Amino acid sequence: GGARFSPDGLEVVYDLLQDDRPPRLITVRLDNLEEFPSGGTPARLLGISAKGEWALQTEPKRDVDAIELFRGTLAMTASRGTAPRELRQDVVAADFSPAGDLAAVRNVQGHFRLEWPLGTVLLERGTYLAAPRFSPDGRFLAFLECGQQELDLAETTIVVMDLAGGGLRVLTPRARYLGLAWRGSEIVTVAKSERGSSEILAFSPRGRVRKLAEMPGSWSLQDADRQGRLLLSEARFAISIRIWSPGLQPQDLSVRGGGNLFGLTADGRRVLVQTHSTTRPAGQDSSFFTRTLDGGLPTFLGRGSAGALSPDGAWLAAIGPGIPVTIALSPTGPHGQPRKLAVQELAGLIELQWTADGRGLLVAGHAPGRPPRLWRQDLQGGPPRPLTPEGVTCSADWIRPSPDGRACLAEDQRRMVLVDLQAPNQAPRPIPGIHPGEFAAGWSADSRQIYVWKQGPLPVAIETLDLATGRRRPAFYLNSEDRGQIITNPFVSPDGKAVAANLVKLPSHLHVLSGLK
Repeated sequence: GGARFSPDGLEVVYDLLQDDRPPRLITVRLDNLEEFPSGGTPARLLGISAKGEWALQTEPKRDVDAIELFRGTLAMTASRGTAPRELRQDVVAADFSPAGDLAAVRNVQGHFRLEWPLGTVLLERGTYLAAPRFSPDGRFLAFLECGQQELDLAETTIVVMDLAGGGLRVLTPRARYLGLAWRGSEIVTVAKSERGSSEILAFSPRGRVRKLAEMPGSWSLQDADRQGRLLLSEARFAISIRIWSPGLQPQDLSVRGGGNLFGLTADGRRVLVQTHSTTRPAGQDSSFFTRTLDGGLPTFLGRGSAGALSPDGAWLAAIGPGIPVTIALSPTGPHGQPRKLAVQELAGLIELQWTADGRGLLVAGHAPGRPPRLWRQDLQGGPPRPLTPEGVTCSADWIRPSPDGRACLAEDQRRMVLVDLQAPNQAPRPIPGIHPGEFAAGWSADSRQIYVWKQGPLPVAIETLDLATGRRRPAFYLNSEDRGQIITNPFVSPDGKAVAANLVKLPSHLHVLSGLK
């Protein structure tokens, strides 16, 4: 949720998101840590003005275009305990200017608009904007902007708008920035380092940067007060991997107490799991294991930033670190030798998946200076062949080829589309019956249907969608004894008898950090 210092710095107000219950506003006094509820309207906190007014987001729902954001109605309350007055719909973020008027980011049919004052569009983008923050003197407005082809907030830049001159300045390279606040004349943020730690960085409006601190773990910045103190939230991720199959109780197939699910074999009896190490450099910190339903120990296969098992389960393909781009091929048993496949024509890879016949790889990546697209890379080597127009890449970070090898699900301007792998020069075609914000969890064995779902808190429904007619039918209803978890990365076996997914719980804790220079 969101959290802010009160104008006098004596209190912190935060919104409590707990399990699947509506958000609640809580105020805590910093001298004795006494907490008490504030206001009766379920809402998320977006900002507090210098006069103590609150900007709230009522009826918040996870945004279909950016799952890390919430979208709702912007409302304002003049004092604690009074009913909020609704101002604007489709708002994902807002902030008060020093004069007390509001700037807001709205998502209007997939277009993110920065408005200030409300109703006046300063900027409109087809990619995500978040965390608008005014400088204390009101001259600048800083915000986060995603890259042109980003599907989430994993990589952003910090942008500053000069409100007097109207110019924009991109302050930072693309990275994982978690929150913004002005601390005097500097913009403070938290960035993930290559070591996996969290760095607190301060930027001047001209781009000069200095590091204030570095801390282990996952932190995000909520606010800064006039004394220079920072309000930070620490996320303590808890991830488990669960598989549901007929006749069996749900099984936990986590590796080293967690992991990230990367695949499910066609027979529904083995999962591919990625784990992370905090002692290795970025790009070398991810290891791949398989686990089976029989409860055996995890089997180590190799390392890489993304990976996939071949259709017969005999090989792991994983994206290697660094430049030139390489793909590591590792046998899962005693039937071959590991080798590396160079992909020198591409500057970077995002995801990969095997072709249905196991003779090649489908990769999402980009040539130097170009937007990403889907390519086919043969195992014998040679240059990759483009399969989609530029900008059409893997659907929601996963490449999903059909079992018959004729088609692949892809992403085009945040819409799931169908790519004909037999005729790659044809434009991708829309999928009838698909809903905004839905992702794919797999294909049926006959390649005529896909499994679709929408991310959110439990319980989660997975349905089949007929690609010819758009007709839907229920397939799975995923639940857990812990309603505070969310489902991510589901994979359904082609026969529809098994589904595996991550169960993620994201408890966070607020901290006040003082003494920084």
